[in-house]
Amino acid sequence: MVYPSGYLCYTSEKGLDMYKSTIDETGNHNKGDIVMKNKKCIIIFLLMITAATLAILTYKKRDIIEIAVIDTGINLDDWSKEYQIKKYNITKEGDNTHGTYVSSIILGNIHASNSVKVHIIDVGEYDKLDIDNLIKGIEKAKDLNVDIINISLGTYKDDSELKRVIDSAIEKGIIIICSSGDDYTQQYLYPASYPGVYSVSCIDSNNEPLINNNRNDMILVCELGENVETLITEDNKVKMIIGSSASAALFTSKIVRLKIDYPDLNNEMLMNVIKNATIDFGLDGKDDIFGYGLLDIEKAKSYLKSVCD
Repeated sequence: MVYPSGYLCYTSEKGLDMYKSTIDETGNHNKGDIVMKNKKCIIIFLLMITAATLAILTYKKRDIIEIAVIDTGINLDDWSKEYQIKKYNITKEGDNTHGTYVSSIILGNIHASNSVKVHIIDVGEYDKLDIDNLIKGIEKAKDLNVDIINISLGTYKDDSELKRVIDSAIEKGIIIICSSGDDYTQQYLYPASYPGVYSVSCIDSNNEPLINNNRNDMILVCELGENVETLITEDNKVKMIIGSSASAALFTSKIVRLKIDYPDLNNEMLMNVIKNATIDFGLDGKDDIFGYGLLDIEKAKSYLKSVCD
């Protein structure tokens, strides 16, 4: 009995010939009819090798999840040495405190430093956001072909150019996660409130909303935003922060963990995850305070396993 196997190439006096190949019951290859000769065979053979090599390289690239943190800059110190971090400056103004805290929350909650590369894109001072710099930062993240963008800052100005670049990034398949704001208002903070962006509000350790939360119908999920630990220490004490900046960072870390296990996770799939794997607080279903609720990471993994495996 013989089994179809594909093709084999053999050298001949005139070059390289390609034959149909079969495998017998002993596992030996058998040459069948010649299908291609000489130079043409060599070209096809090389193309096959090139295609296989590209496929391997493409697969390997998926082993690394790339994140852009668009914020202030970052202070690289002992905490950051084990991570793959690259910095880009849209502007050199301001300090790096906020971006350092946000980045360390994301990295500190992933638990897979070898699987993640982080691009820190400095767009200036946290409390003096320049929309043009933010737009340039998002464009930079697009050019870097990142998988996920975290923006733990925002503006109350609905800017058409900002919306355009956000829409463009989403169309490219980038997952964009933003803080919903901490000004106790129903106003929309941008880019968190643009369609397709994951707007994250914050809760305390009792799953109650923080008093300064923004509340509106564009909030999609909530995360812990009270005394969130960073990787930064001062006087041997761990620094902690409060607010939706921390909540967005924690949510980003969860999505990175899901993306490591399920590299094909995209915006459509993630919305289904949110609808099927969140713990609902407040009113039944989605509401203006908690969105769909708190993402349960284990439930999310189970859901993705059921639809992907």
